[in-house]
Amino acid sequence: IERIPTEQRPHVRLHGPDWRNGKEQLRELVRGLGVTEWVSILDPVYGDEKWRIIGEAGACVYPSRWDACPVAVSEAAAIGAPILVTRYPLGNFLAANRAALQVDPDPESIAQGIPHLLATDARDLGKTASVVARSHLSWDAVTTSWLEQVRRLIR
Repeated sequence: IERIPTEQRPHVRLHGPDWRNGKEQLRELVRGLGVTEWVSILDPVYGDEKWRIIGEAGACVYPSRWDACPVAVSEAAAIGAPILVTRYPLGNFLAANRAALQVDPDPESIAQGIPHLLATDARDLGKTASVVARSHLSWDAVTTSWLEQVRRLIR
């Protein structure tokens, strides 16, 4: 966020549990970078409140370096949020299906990608993500695919 020009900076809400005092370390980083006006570090949300927050978000940014299939990204795709991803299996899959904006996993690329993601065509990207999620990531789609793979193995 610090690398995005001030006039283009979105407000970022980071929701989640505290793991090994990571939230305090993150708060210190946010203060040190001088971006407290743009970054909120908040408690985890669940149920209807989570779906409301994802649905109202301008975008979901998930630049993971090691996740294979982050649940938050799947949920953002399902609800039709525009998504920014890096190179991990689900990110690769969504980007290959034109359902997410994929950038390199470095601060400069992410900083350039966020304003691009928030451009006027971002909602179209979110709509595509929702279609891809329903057709490939829903329980029905996943279980049907799994069952077909098992059948092929048995044959």
